[in-house]
Amino acid sequence: MAYTVYKEGQGIWARGVMASTVFVVAIYAGFRVRDWLLMEQGAFWGFFDHRVTVPFLGWVLDTRLIPVAVLLIGFLGFGVWAYNHPKFVDFLVETENELTTRVTWPTRKELVNASTVVVFTAVLIAVYVLLCDSFFTTVLRNWVYKTFAGMF
Repeated sequence: MAYTVYKEGQGIWARGVMASTVFVVAIYAGFRVRDWLLMEQGAFWGFFDHRVTVPFLGWVLDTRLIPVAVLLIGFLGFGVWAYNHPKFVDFLVETENELTTRVTWPTRKELVNASTVVVFTAVLIAVYVLLCDSFFTTVLRNWVYKTFAGMF
């Protein structure tokens, strides 16, 4: 049976982003597992704490990298499965289609105006919280603590 790509040529950007994300997560997970295995000495992971020389080539392999290789192969298998799984691919194709044809993207002026409103509102809320905090701190220190300090 020949390998074919489901809906080839459709959802190229969405599939590319998905494949890149799986690749980055796989590399990150591989390095984290490798670091964890190199730091853990003893217990169960001591089983992988060996060095093996490949016959006829003379390469020295660290067996602690076996779980890392299995992890990376698992991520690769998931990526190939997700790249061709009909339901997942249909979702990616429809998502890309909706983003390119149905979504109304704001103009630069609309984007600047909306961003200005968000930044102004965030600053206004921060100033309000600061004023409330200062007020209640002053009230508690100067009135409540001094009034009730001798009671307890």
